[in-house]
Amino acid sequence: MRAALRSVPDDPYRVMQFLPVPLMPAGIHVTMDTALQIAGVWACVDAISSALASCAWLVLTRDDRGRRKVLPEDPASYLLNVRPNPDMTAIAFREAILFMCLTYGNGYAEIVRDLANRPSAIWPLIPDRVTPRRLDKAQGYTLVYDYANPDGSFTTLPASDVLHFHGPGIHGLMGDNLVARMAKSIALAAAHERFASTYFGNNTVIGGWIEYPRVLGPEAHTQMQKSWEDQHKGPDKAHKAIIMENGAKYHAVDSNAEKAQLIESRQFQLEEICRWYKVPPHKVQHLTRATFNNIEHLGLEWVRDGLTPWAMRLEQEIDFKLFPARGLARRTKLDMAWLTYGDAKSRAEYYKIMREAGAFTINQILEKEGDNPIGDEGDVRIVPLNFQTIKQILIAEENAELALEAAQKLADSPEADDTAPVDPEEDIGETDPNEERGDIEEKSKSAAALREAVALNFASTFAHYERRLANRRADLERRQAPEKVESNLASERVALRPQILAESTATVELCRRITGQVLELDAPILLALDEIDNGADPRTVAARLAIRILPATTTERAA
Repeated sequence: MRAALRSVPDDPYRVMQFLPVPLMPAGIHVTMDTALQIAGVWACVDAISSALASCAWLVLTRDDRGRRKVLPEDPASYLLNVRPNPDMTAIAFREAILFMCLTYGNGYAEIVRDLANRPSAIWPLIPDRVTPRRLDKAQGYTLVYDYANPDGSFTTLPASDVLHFHGPGIHGLMGDNLVARMAKSIALAAAHERFASTYFGNNTVIGGWIEYPRVLGPEAHTQMQKSWEDQHKGPDKAHKAIIMENGAKYHAVDSNAEKAQLIESRQFQLEEICRWYKVPPHKVQHLTRATFNNIEHLGLEWVRDGLTPWAMRLEQEIDFKLFPARGLARRTKLDMAWLTYGDAKSRAEYYKIMREAGAFTINQILEKEGDNPIGDEGDVRIVPLNFQTIKQILIAEENAELALEAAQKLADSPEADDTAPVDPEEDIGETDPNEERGDIEEKSKSAAALREAVALNFASTFAHYERRLANRRADLERRQAPEKVESNLASERVALRPQILAESTATVELCRRITGQVLELDAPILLALDEIDNGADPRTVAARLAIRILPATTTERAA
């Protein structure tokens, strides 16, 4: 049975393209036109279609490094964002397609191709004139679309030349007719609207009866009813005095809109229609339960739950029908980021966080705000000074281990200690002056390299200290009065110095292993920081500190 189903696929037209809409119990016959005459239906359809139609439809590819790349010059980008055909703008085309999908359940468009089989135009098709069907077995059950032309003829289009957008459906081949699905809700809303019109059209009174002391003939009855309606029917004749003749009495029916809960019923029916379309009520101007605390989150949920599925339906159909399987890999993306933007303050905080995390550059922020970039310098990404990558940590640890190994070898070598006593009785034999000079040069190079490594470590730590103070000064100058900047900077220096001492621990340990002595370097390091506060270059200060800790040995001086 499963093999038979696979070999004979379903004909899409059999999958309930147009559900029958019978006369509703409310006495309203629902059609596409009458549905769109209901304010709630129109507002929901317009909210979804206008939001998606206003998004930029990006054509994307991937570069060699896997990064997303926008293709603004791609021919498909012009069709999707500027002019899909000579008679329509891009926003008009998208709104038309979405209006079809949100009422009929299916939207169609014909792809016109040039001689090179490239899409050159896209024309929308009226959905109730399109009939999808499959060809017979001899033709491989190929899917085609029959279109009924205005002159009564039919045009058969291959599936590859028809964009078929549709909403959810039972089989996935067709979208269910949404108006037919929600016909009872629409009919009840229309009945409420008709009731309200009749209520207010009859002097805001549903009805009443007149008591007359004797029997009236047909002519007298008709004349009395006509006279009554001429004098009192309609909102312009409300509250007029009633004059009864010949003993007649008027009895009003005790009924009003408030007791009938007319307003509450109409509001509930609007919410019912919003449920069908997944549109939050505040998007159709129903603000009864909306507050400043929840309206932003309602909008975000609408983008996620209501708009994103429709955007993906449009994108996937375009990707499959407009782009060939071979050649440059391309896909499309509806940019809905602007739908989630907050106010200016919220956007500024978001950009600040993303830039400090290295996710956004200045040019990217300017582009999102619709401004021009500032040049190549705006493409530089920044991160806080105390951040570093795992790779940098591993490299630093590896370099420290290598430096410690070299220091240990130098310390263990007897020749490395030029202060060791020399036995005068020891027969050292004849030595080659060139060989002795080479040994001295090699030892001096090793000692200088170790001192340079210490200087580089200190220079990195001191530069970190200087940059943090500079950034702090710039931040204080933006936010505070000039007279308060120096006092706050003094407090910042006091707070930073214990951190700098902690960061220097590894360098101090390296010096201890090189010298074989326990070194008290807190005071020299703090004095070095004082020099930096007075404007000295961190690298120069670090070099002087390294020479102070590891002075030139006799071996180096001899070299």
